[in-house]
Amino acid sequence: MPSSKTQTTRDRNLAKIFVALPLLVTIILAALRAVAGSMLGGVGLLALVYCGARMAVALRGWTPRFLRRPRATRLKREGRCIRGAALVTGCTQGLGRAFARGLVERGVPVVLVSRDQTKLEALAGDLQSEFPAASCRILAHDFAGPAGGFYGKVADVIRRDVALVVNNVGVGVDYPLTHDELDESMLENMITVNCCATAKMCRVALPLLAERGGTIVNVGSGSAAQPTPYLSHYSATKAFVEQLSRSLDREWRPRNVRVLCAAPYYVSSTGLYKARASWHAPPAQVIVDGVFATLSDARQGSFEVIRACTAHEVIGVLFTSIAEDPVLSSVCAPVARLLGASGSMVEVMAKARGRYLASSGGR
Repeated sequence: MPSSKTQTTRDRNLAKIFVALPLLVTIILAALRAVAGSMLGGVGLLALVYCGARMAVALRGWTPRFLRRPRATRLKREGRCIRGAALVTGCTQGLGRAFARGLVERGVPVVLVSRDQTKLEALAGDLQSEFPAASCRILAHDFAGPAGGFYGKVADVIRRDVALVVNNVGVGVDYPLTHDELDESMLENMITVNCCATAKMCRVALPLLAERGGTIVNVGSGSAAQPTPYLSHYSATKAFVEQLSRSLDREWRPRNVRVLCAAPYYVSSTGLYKARASWHAPPAQVIVDGVFATLSDARQGSFEVIRACTAHEVIGVLFTSIAEDPVLSSVCAPVARLLGASGSMVEVMAKARGRYLASSGGR
């Protein structure tokens, strides 16, 4: 009898074969038509193969829902993969709060870092009420203000027992703005918190995490993957986070430290998208579950930047591989027009800005 682990692996491979087979058949049929047809058909075939390959790479960690392990089993497995406590910044709301809850749910002790002491105490109380065995420590700090001795305290905390650092703290905008509409203090705060704080936290954490084979998760944004009008300054700071993460991962991997950038697109009820959950704007828990699944995956060495959910991986391929590619965008333009959309991030953000201005009376 094969072990349950072996059987699960076989089931996953079988599911991927069922997913890949129709794509392979489509490509073969397209190839036959292209050979018998025009040169334009050959160009279309190459575009199809390339887009299919990009989509396959983006979904390489995907497992069909009916083949996934029970949630309780996954939580235990993912918790065991974190060999110590976890430190989470910007944790009192949104994605950061979901990270804190997700860690406690997986049995991982947490160090909660945010600027508001009262909110930190309330969060710790909520977590301990929901999970009586939760271990929560708090550390108040405003990343937009003077550092003082904060990073020394962080070093002491990490040195004690931390194996995972989640750099989630960030400054964004409430709705799409043109660059000249951002005041100077907002520009400076965004760079200070999104870029400088992330870089400083990594600088402190990396050598200490190397002692126990730890991990850093830097929270980026899908807006950094392509030009994002009306979020130009924010997306630029998140591009810094993404490039920093990719470079540090390759720099520190030989020393047994992994650096992962979680860069989702819209998340419901956070940031710009304060709306109910949908397929393209999932709740924060979905993103957090995707991150922990990646961290526990034996193949995580192939991941540096993830969207953390299947829908966002697909959106990322459509925007970065097709809409922003000068050749593929021309090939796919007729299809986009038939669907009534250009696929352009300019159009997406302009519509979002228009909706906000209409709802706020043009303020």
